[in-house]
Order: sequence, then structure tokens, then C-alpha cells
Amino acid sequence: MLPRLRVALHHLVFAAMLCISAGSATAQDSTRAYIQVEAQPTLAMAQQRVRAYAGALPDVSGWALPSGWYAIVLGPYSRTDAAIYLDQLMTEAQAPNDSYIVDGAQFRQQFWPIGLGVASTPLPIPMNSGRPVNVPPPGPAPVTPLPVTPQPINPQPAPTAQAETVEQALAAEGALSNGDKRLLQSAMRDAGVYGGAIDGLFGRGTRDAMAAWQAQNG
Repeated sequence: MLPRLRVALHHLVFAAMLCISAGSATAQDSTRAYIQVEAQPTLAMAQQRVRAYAGALPDVSGWALPSGWYAIVLGPYSRTDAAIYLDQLMTEAQAPNDSYIVDGAQFRQQFWPIGLGVASTPLPIPMNSGRPVNVPPPGPAPVTPLPVTPQPINPQPAPTAQAETVEQALAAEGALSNGDKRLLQSAMRDAGVYGGAIDGLFGRGTRDAMAAWQAQNG
């Protein structure tokens, strides 16, 4: 009788241990887990990158971290599903090689999706579409263009009058009649630059007077 009692007691203890072990595994599996695929040091860069991931993968969210960085994650999933999904993403090159699983305890304020919360219970992992996910690499930080100051436009200098050549002066004299030459000599005498005869002949005195008059009047 005693041996049978001992065997029955042993079976009861073993069954209780199995139940405790199964319950612990179920509780651990139901814990929410996230796959962190990237972190950025500024909100602007994180917003740019989270939009790129959201256009290629489902269940994307973004969170501020206590360190001042911003995490981009997928989830939440159960810890088992997160491990399976991460392995799938890594195998198919759909996530960076340094992606890893986090529990979300360090998450602070959510910055993505805007105006939407995340699931309170673990989500089913997405079905594999068989297509590679193309998330573009981070681009350079946006640069604010410097204001352009208009440069003043310098006015073009006025053309200067070219000096009259000897040939041009002789041609102009030849075009004058004797009466015109007399009038010119009279005008230069009235201007005080000519003291010769009013004869209509252009000699040295008349030409010197014309040069003096031009020098006075520009």
C-alpha cells in the first residue's frame, strides 16, 4: 500500500510542476515585445526615417527614449512572434543587421503614428509577401539655404567723345563757304580768342583760335 501511495504522490508533484512551467511560459510569451530597427539622434531625422519604414513595413511606431534619441520599432508582438519575425526580416534582408528585440520599458512619448496609439495587446506577425522591402538609407540633414543679397548694378560709364583727327578737321573746314568762315572768325573775335583779319582764310591764327575756343567750352 505504501509503495502505491508514493507512486501516486510522485505523479501529482510532476503534474503540478508541468502546470507551473506551462503557465510561466504562457505568461512570458504574452509579454509585449518590439523589434527596434533604428534610432536617430534628432526628431527631424527620426521622422524622416519612420516615414520611410512605414511606407515599406507594417506596425511601425516611433518613440522618444530617455537618452534623447528616438527609436523606430515594429510591433508590439509576443516575444516568441517577435523573435520569429526578426529572424524572418534578417534572413530576407528586410531589416538592418543590428535590429534587436526590446520590451518597450524605455519608451517615453510616442511621435509616430501622429494622433494614433499603438495596440495594447500583441499583434499577429505580418504574412511574408515574398517581396524585398526597400527602405532608403538615411539622407543628409536638411540644409536651410542662406538668404541671397542682391548686388548693386554699377551703371555703365558714358562713352567719351573721341578727339577729332586732322583729316576730319580739314574735311570740316572744306565744307564751309567763305562767308561761313568769316562769320566763324567774327564769332571767335567776339569771344576774345581771335585777333586776326576777318578774311575767310583759315591760317594758323584761325586754327589756334578754334583750338582755344574748344578748350574753353569743352
